[in-house]
Amino acid sequence: MTPEPAPTLHPAVDRLRTSCCCGVSPLWRVCIILMVAACLLLPPGMAVAQTLPAPAAADRQADLQALDRVLGLLGDDARRSALIAELKQLRASLATSDDQHKAGGTANEEGLIGALATGIAGMGRDLPATGLGTALDRQVGDALDQLGDRLAAGLRDHRIESFLLQAVPGWMAAIVLAWAMKASPLVRRGRIVRIDACRARARGRRLLRMTATSSLRELLPLACGAIVLGAWPATGLLAPDRGPLFLTLAMPVLTAVFVKQIGLHGLMLLAPLRTWRVVGYAQQRVVPWLALLAAAAACGGILRSPPLHEVLGLRAAGLLALVADILVAGLAAAFILRHRRVVRYLLMGRRLKPQEEKALNPLRRVLRRMARRWHVLALLLVATNLAARLLGLGDGHFFRNAMLAVLVIALGLVAVPALDGAIDRSARHLRRGRSGTVRRIIVRLLELLRLAGHVAISAVLLIVVLEIWGFAVWDWLQSDVGAAIVRSLLSILTVAALAWTSWIAIDSVIAEALAPSDIEGQLRPSSSRAKTLLPFLRNLAFVTICLLAGITILDDLGVNVAPLLAGAGIVGLAIGFGSQQLVQDLITGLFILFEDTIAVGDVIDTGDRAGVVEALTIRTVRLRDGDGALHAIPFSQIKALKNRSRDYGVYTVKVTVGYDADLVQVMDVMREIGAGLQNDPRFSWSILAPLEVWGADEFTVQGVVVTGGIRTRPLQQWTVGREFNLRLKQRFDELGILIAIPRMSLVPPHARVDADGDRPATAPAAAGA
Repeated sequence: MTPEPAPTLHPAVDRLRTSCCCGVSPLWRVCIILMVAACLLLPPGMAVAQTLPAPAAADRQADLQALDRVLGLLGDDARRSALIAELKQLRASLATSDDQHKAGGTANEEGLIGALATGIAGMGRDLPATGLGTALDRQVGDALDQLGDRLAAGLRDHRIESFLLQAVPGWMAAIVLAWAMKASPLVRRGRIVRIDACRARARGRRLLRMTATSSLRELLPLACGAIVLGAWPATGLLAPDRGPLFLTLAMPVLTAVFVKQIGLHGLMLLAPLRTWRVVGYAQQRVVPWLALLAAAAACGGILRSPPLHEVLGLRAAGLLALVADILVAGLAAAFILRHRRVVRYLLMGRRLKPQEEKALNPLRRVLRRMARRWHVLALLLVATNLAARLLGLGDGHFFRNAMLAVLVIALGLVAVPALDGAIDRSARHLRRGRSGTVRRIIVRLLELLRLAGHVAISAVLLIVVLEIWGFAVWDWLQSDVGAAIVRSLLSILTVAALAWTSWIAIDSVIAEALAPSDIEGQLRPSSSRAKTLLPFLRNLAFVTICLLAGITILDDLGVNVAPLLAGAGIVGLAIGFGSQQLVQDLITGLFILFEDTIAVGDVIDTGDRAGVVEALTIRTVRLRDGDGALHAIPFSQIKALKNRSRDYGVYTVKVTVGYDADLVQVMDVMREIGAGLQNDPRFSWSILAPLEVWGADEFTVQGVVVTGGIRTRPLQQWTVGREFNLRLKQRFDELGILIAIPRMSLVPPHARVDADGDRPATAPAAAGA
C-alpha cells in the first residue's frame, strides 16, 4: 500500500517543514527567516489572503492539515527552541560574512587614494544635481517644457508681439540718437583729442586734461542712448510692467560700450609709465576683448534678474545663466592666455635686476610678484568661480569674491617674506657659539621649517579663498571623506618630515667629518679610512631612509605593501642564491673596510697585481699600476695583500763587493752615507731612523753581499733608496772600492778534450775575457 503524501499548503511551507527536520542550506535559511517574520508580524490569515488566491474547497482540508503541522512545530517548545537557536547561529554567520565582505571591500579604499576616490565618486554623483538643483537631463527637459509653455502662451495672448512693437522703437531710437551723437563734431573732436594725445606722447597735466576731455565727449553717445532708454517707459508707448524687462535687455550693450570707452581712456593714463607703443597695442587688441567679456558677464547677470525669470521661467533662466557662466569662463581663459604678456607688462613694467628688486619696499615687491604671475592667479579665480557655479555654491558676485581673494593672497605673499626674514634672523642668532655640526643641522632644519611655513601659509590661504567662494571647507573637513584625506595627508607629511630630518642630521654629521678644515679654519688631518667609509655610510643611510619612508608613504596612500615586501624578499632571496660570488665580495669588502686594511691612496700588492689604490667600492678595489693601467679586483679574489703605506717603510740596502775588498771599510762608508742623508734637509723628514748595517749577509760567485736597512715614512723608501745608491756609488769610486760584477771566461773546445785526458795540451793558451 502506497503511503498517502503529506498535505501541503504551499511548496515553501513544505520546504520549511522539511528544513526544520533536517539540515538546511543557507538559501533556505533565509527563506525560513522571512516566513517566520511574516508569521509573527502579520495578523493571522492576512498573508495568505493577500498573497494567495482563495483556495478551492477540495484543497481546503489539505491546507488546514499543513497549517496544523506548522503550528505544531511552532507550539513544541523543544523544536521551537532548536529552530530559534539555529536562526541565531545563521544570523551570526551572516553578520560575520557581511563584516568580512565589508572589510575586504574597503581594504583597498583605505589611505589617501581610497579617500580621494570616494570623494571624487561622491562629487561625480552629486555634480549633475548641485549646480541646477536637479539632474542635468531632467533640468534641460523641464527648461524646454517651461520655455515652450511660456512661448506658446505669449504667442497665444499676443504678449510677445505687443512687447516687441513697444520695445523695438525705443531701442532703435536710442541707437539712432547714439549714432548721431557719435558722428557729431563734438564727439568727433573728442576722438581727435585722444588720437592727438597718443601721437604727441602727452604727459602730466596735459595728458590728464586731454584724457578727461576725450572721455567726456566720447561718452556722450552712450549717455544719450541711456537717457532715451530710461525715458522710453515714461512716454506711455511702453506698458508700465514691461519697463524693467525693456531696460534689462539693453544692459549688455550699454555695459560693453561703457567698458570699451573706459578701457581706451584708462590706458592713456598708463602710457607715460608703460610706453605709448604698448598702450596703443592694448587699445587695439585688449580693449575689444574686455568689452566682449563685459557683455557676456552682463548677459549672465540679467538671466538671474526677476524680469527674465518671469518671461523665461525659473528653470529655463537658471539653465541659460549656467551656460552663460561657462561661456564667460571660456572667454576669460582665452583672453588670459592670449594677452598674458601684454597685461603683465602693463601691470609691472620692465623686469628689474635682483638688486633693484630687493631695494623695493615689501608692498611693491608683493605687487610685482603678483603681477608677474597674474595669469596663473586669474586662471585660478576663473576656475574657482566656475567650480562654485557648477556645485551650486557662492552668491554669484564674481568681482567681489575675486577682489577679496586677491586681497587674501596679497596678505599671504606679505607673510611669506616676513617668515623668511624671521627665520634668517634666528639662524644668524643660533649660529653664534655653536660647533660646525650643530650649525649645519640648525641651518638645514631652518630650511625645512621655512618650507613647512610656506606650506602652512598656502594651506590657510587656500582654505580662506575657498570659503570666500562659498566652499564649506571646514564642514567638509569634518566629514568622513575629508577627515580621511586630511589624516592621510598629515601622515604622509609627517613621515616625509621625519625622513628629511633624519637625513639632514646624518648628512650634516658626515659632511662635517669630511670637511678639510674645522670651524676655526684650521686644517684637519686627513683620514683615508674616513674618506672611504663615510661616503659609503652616507649612501647606505640615504637608501635606507628612502626605502622606509617610501614604504610608509605607499601604505598611507592606500597601497597594500605586504605583497611588495613579500616580493622584495623573494627577489632578494633569489638574487642571494644566484649571486653567491657577489655576496662573498660584499661581505669580504665590508670586513676589509671596517678593519681599515686598505684605504684610498695606499700602495698595495695582492700577489699578482700591485699599484696605488684609486677607489674602493663595496665590491671591488681599483689599482693603478706603474704603467698607468687600472685594475679592478673583486675583494673575494684577494687572499692576502701587502700594504706598503702603513706606519713606515724600510729600504733594504744590498751591496756586492769582491772577496778582496775591505768589508769593514765598506760598512763604514755605508754608515757615512746614511748619516749624510739623515742630516740632509731634503731627506731628513723622510728618514725615521739611521741606517742599520746588518753585515756580510752571504757569499756568492760574484762576491760578498753586505746588507742594511733604512726606516722611512710610508711610500718614501724608494726616494731615499735611490739617493743612497747614488751617493754610495760616488763614494766607492772615490775610494777605489769595486762593486763586484759577473765575469765570463772562454775555454777552447780542444782544451776541454785535453782536460778529459784524451789529447795532450799542446795548443797555445786561449784568450780570456
